[in-house]
Amino acid sequence: MAYPDFKAGLAAELAMAHRGLLAVKCLFDRLRADAGRKSSVSLHDIRGVVGCLYASLLRNQDALLLLLFCREVEKDYYSHSAAVSVLLMLYRMQGGASAMAVTDAGIGGLMHDAGKLFVPTAILNKPGTQPADAYAAARHHVVCGVDFLQNVLGLQGDQLLPAQEHHERFDGSAYPVARSGHAISELGQMTAIVDVYDALAAERCHHQRTPVRHVLSYLLARKGSDFNPRLVDVFIGIVGHFPIGSLVQLENGHCGVVVGRSRQARALPYVIGYNPSACLCTPPSFSPHQIRHPSRVRHLLSERRAGQDWTPVHWCRAGCRRIFPCCH
Repeated sequence: MAYPDFKAGLAAELAMAHRGLLAVKCLFDRLRADAGRKSSVSLHDIRGVVGCLYASLLRNQDALLLLLFCREVEKDYYSHSAAVSVLLMLYRMQGGASAMAVTDAGIGGLMHDAGKLFVPTAILNKPGTQPADAYAAARHHVVCGVDFLQNVLGLQGDQLLPAQEHHERFDGSAYPVARSGHAISELGQMTAIVDVYDALAAERCHHQRTPVRHVLSYLLARKGSDFNPRLVDVFIGIVGHFPIGSLVQLENGHCGVVVGRSRQARALPYVIGYNPSACLCTPPSFSPHQIRHPSRVRHLLSERRAGQDWTPVHWCRAGCRRIFPCCH
């Protein structure tokens, strides 16, 4: 993968990326208020919001990825969809797609779970195994979503594929149609990968987040069964060997959390220092210069350390808020 040619620094872009996520929140607030009635949201509105996200990615991809990593669980109702949209656009950008194709993928990603607007919140947010009737209702969100997007909002073509196919699996073992292999569109196969990646890597209302390194291992282990092997490799090339949010050990022996990628080399990401034994009442104190210079990484670290108060997401969230007041 070619290293991103960032046109804006991370610090400068975080505020703009934050505005893009606020636009997503406003859009989903309107969709939730309209659920079950004729929607006040139009395809033009959705395209405008996705355009804001795309513009941010063109300036600096890492700003949105960092804000999405730092997100809090109460924002799950829109932030997961935003993350899928952003990651699908990065997939398309990596392949050299036109701006229109990138935007259509972003629209599809943003609306891939629209059917959940019609599933009771108590079912969606219930942790653990669902009763058979509740599980069937949750699965039905694909059919409801496609009908809503096509017949109410007017989405078509690539804009619909993520909603139609994000639960299909490469070996034909999933739903709603049990398509397999290349009977699933490439965009649908991409959506399956990024949907699972973000669902596991983020803290959700029904489960704790999984460390990024374990999520990548999960995707690799399911190449050829759940996921297209080639597209898994492409995706890992996009997020990098040290994805944003990774806990790493530097060559000087210190620990850090990756907050940005470097143009220079894969082993030189931007990090903020990490102290796993910090007291919860003592938030991390950073200065902006700490993310202006890349650091050489020795290897990834496990996050599962007994007795630690600050996980990387807590540390990264608090540190970024101190540096950048927009990260709220």
